Amino acid sequence: MLKERRLAVENVKAAFLPVERSAETTAALGARCVATMIEERSKANLPIATGAAAMGLVSEALQLSLAARAKFIEAHQLLGSLPSEIGVHSYGGDECPPNQPFTSAELTLRAVS
Repeated sequence: MLKERRLAVENVKAAFLPVERSAETTAALGARCVATMIEERSKANLPIATGAAAMGLVSEALQLSLAARAKFIEAHQLLGSLPSEIGVHSYGGDECPPNQPFTSAELTLRAVS
């Protein structure tokens, strides 16, 4: 039974980590997209309202992706305690120790006016 529990922990980890990374990457790409839309509109000397509806939708999608990312972080913390609760004490490993900050995606934030 312990073997099956360890396998379950590893299978969940293998399924969870890629989607957690994807949420991080999606949030970073969404932020870059919004910034690029604003910068390119300005560089092209277009009226301030140009593309506002599209920027609004992309900004809304970005906000949702940030909320999804936060949920994955919360789930990661909860998943970190489950193995010991089911008697598995070898969870984690070098790839993703439980409850460590997730830092795989790079994101540069700039103030845009």
